[in-house]
Amino acid sequence: MHIDNIYTAVVKRLNFASIKYLILIKSMNGLYIHIPFCGKVCDYCDFSVLAAPSRLYEEYVTLVLEEAKIRFTMDPPFLGRIQTVYLGGGTPSILPALLMKKMLSGLSELGVPFSQIQEFTMEVNPESAMVERLENAMDFGVDRFSLGLQSLDDSLLQKIGR
Repeated sequence: MHIDNIYTAVVKRLNFASIKYLILIKSMNGLYIHIPFCGKVCDYCDFSVLAAPSRLYEEYVTLVLEEAKIRFTMDPPFLGRIQTVYLGGGTPSILPALLMKKMLSGLSELGVPFSQIQEFTMEVNPESAMVERLENAMDFGVDRFSLGLQSLDDSLLQKIGR
């Protein structure tokens, strides 16, 4: 499947126009994987995210893997230069452990050298930081969690729509 067809399929399915440049970006020896889903889109958020039904998660993971295969085929030496991986969003920790495992296993099968990564970061929000999801991420080498904690003050959280 041609890469533009994958983007078109995602855009049509999610009705999300800015996803094209955020699904998988490579630069400076780093791999960024965007997970655009959130439980709720916060009032102040300017990122390309959506509160989508969980039934779309698996389809998105499949499309990320299809795109990765295309991009890695276009630039095979890139895989050998990866030093960092960043799972951002959105809320990557919103993905059930089995889907995250499917995505990371698929990336590994495509040649992402997780065992050689210098830093592997995953964004996590407190409401989706379940033990099974965190342990699964660590099994693949995640060694840094970026916690989406805007405040410990409940009244402030309410004011900012969290």
